[in-house]
Amino acid sequence: MTFIRAYSIPGSNVTIECVAVGEPPPRVSWYKVGDAQRLPNNRTEFLPGGLHLRNIVLEDTGEYVCEVDNDLSPVLRHKVLLQVHGKYVFFRYLILI
Repeated sequence: MTFIRAYSIPGSNVTIECVAVGEPPPRVSWYKVGDAQRLPNNRTEFLPGGLHLRNIVLEDTGEYVCEVDNDLSPVLRHKVLLQVHGKYVFFRYLILI
């Protein structure tokens, strides 16, 4: 299993890549790990080369897994940890105590 990290902020869009080729052509499926969480239907698009999430929210943080299977080879898994961070607030003055 391969593992990568992706970062985003609320309101942005993210595409997680997972490209698979083979004979017979493999089936690609996606799921979010933990608590039987489903992908957000109204903000999710399955692309030939990945998973596109629109209008990211903090609750989208988590591990996403791409499974590739063509019934002949072992199932391959590609895991992505998506970390969504709140928008940063910058202060003009720094006070040291």
